[in-house]
Amino acid sequence: MRVAVASSDGIMVNQHLGKATRFLIYETPGKLLETRTARPPSPGQDLAQEDHLARQLEVVADCAAVIAMRIGPGAREELLERGIVPVEAPGPIEAAVRSVLSRASG
Repeated sequence: MRVAVASSDGIMVNQHLGKATRFLIYETPGKLLETRTARPPSPGQDLAQEDHLARQLEVVADCAAVIAMRIGPGAREELLERGIVPVEAPGPIEAAVRSVLSRASG
């Protein structure tokens, strides 16, 4: 199970899904598989704009869950429609990934 984490520093879940510049992809806590670059919105661009949201979700399309500091209602709905679990969990990445993976296996 792959989990995408919106983080600017690789330590904390500290980015809003719509504003994320990169996603860290994990399969197990502490084991980073890859880093994927995302395109944040242009200055003044609405985060809910369909093309921006579609671009962000394409980056995490193969993941079972996305962890971000904040996930807006439109993005949450889109993730759920795609079968991706949205998780708001600001704080340390390792704890957030561990929590999501333990819920999925338990």
